[in-house]
Amino acid sequence: MIKIKLVSTVLVLGLLLTGCGQQSTTKNDNTAKTSMPVAQEQAKVDSTKSAENNTTETAKTDTTFDKPSGLLLGLMSNDKKYYTVYITYKNNAISLVKKGTGLLVPRKDGFWMVNKRNLSLTDSYGTYDYVLNADLIDVNKCTDSQADSLKLEPGQLFKAYAKKVNTNIEDCIETNQLPPDFTNNFSDDISSDITFVGSDYITMYNTLSGSNGYRGGAYNYLVAKSLDEMNKNNVTSLDSLINLIKGIFITENIIPLSKIFGSDAEKSLIDSASKYISENPDAAESLESVDGSLGYTGIKDKTWEVYRNSGHWKLEGILDPRDEAHNAYGSVLIKPNVNAPQNLVNYDTLVIPWNTLKKDFPKIDDAFSSPEKNILATLNKDNLTFYKISNSQKLKSIEEISLKEFKNPKVVMIQWCTGKNVDTWSEEAQKDLK
Repeated sequence: MIKIKLVSTVLVLGLLLTGCGQQSTTKNDNTAKTSMPVAQEQAKVDSTKSAENNTTETAKTDTTFDKPSGLLLGLMSNDKKYYTVYITYKNNAISLVKKGTGLLVPRKDGFWMVNKRNLSLTDSYGTYDYVLNADLIDVNKCTDSQADSLKLEPGQLFKAYAKKVNTNIEDCIETNQLPPDFTNNFSDDISSDITFVGSDYITMYNTLSGSNGYRGGAYNYLVAKSLDEMNKNNVTSLDSLINLIKGIFITENIIPLSKIFGSDAEKSLIDSASKYISENPDAAESLESVDGSLGYTGIKDKTWEVYRNSGHWKLEGILDPRDEAHNAYGSVLIKPNVNAPQNLVNYDTLVIPWNTLKKDFPKIDDAFSSPEKNILATLNKDNLTFYKISNSQKLKSIEEISLKEFKNPKVVMIQWCTGKNVDTWSEEAQKDLK
């Protein structure tokens, strides 16, 4: 009987310390798993690690603290371009494996690439000119071939614009009379900034504006979508371009807040918006001139994003007050103190509290720690500094990596791996990051 107990204990500990921290979510499921989807490892790490008792946590050996980790860090530069940096911790050393453009995202079916490109098109029809400037967020599997650049015949873009407002452009041209909100020269400007990318979802801050009077000023939207949905709607055809111009990208197939955060998060946004309005009478007056409610302003179930703040992913909403003519008074981002859940961000645990780190390192802008709880990284506008964490949670600086080339970057993606996946991800980063 004693031998059986010892063997069982060794077996359980072996399973816990193998691979990337993947474990069954059902206590009675003892089936050994020889392989796991590449991005699901993070989703399980935090819950399984937190289930360990304090005795186990404080009794970690030096061998445990030397376990390897890999970090795919996604950054948005000051000029709003996107980059990925892959860094490993192995054999007590930090190594910069690869830097490259775009966001390299590990998913359950392999690695995907998310990036932004600008589409700038000019078209004429009769005596009228139309200009489109748009940020396109491309989402593709790394193994898929990239689509050819969109090519349009003269007049196609102008007709696409007309479809946005359901106008028969040919009849209007013949009579030389376009609708009142058309002018001889007009444009649409669509900007998109990625604020978060996870294994399944992406959130963005979008602004739609134009010089023709149709939009009534700038419209700001927070959008959350699945990566699969984004992949279906890459702008590669005239039809997808029409959908972009009509704003369908903004309004359809977006992820409701309640699906990710649960039912209480919307109330937190409403409460934060109400507090802002009570402290800012001008904003309250502009809201009352519409309908006196918060629903119109964008503080509602489908208008949200997440962003980095104080070492964690946080929920963010938007207040977008307008007058009776729908003219914007300027959007206000609403930031309730709500952490993003694990089903969205996978692993987001900071081993040492943010307030403690900020006290010791006042110039840092962000921080994140490995699921193995053996290394921690701090970020400022120029550098990424790595520290080894001792059993007593003391930090020892072991490496500093310069990020000056990214011009005061913001973090938009954090993906950790452990165990054998550290080398697997290294191979992918070498292959896919350019």
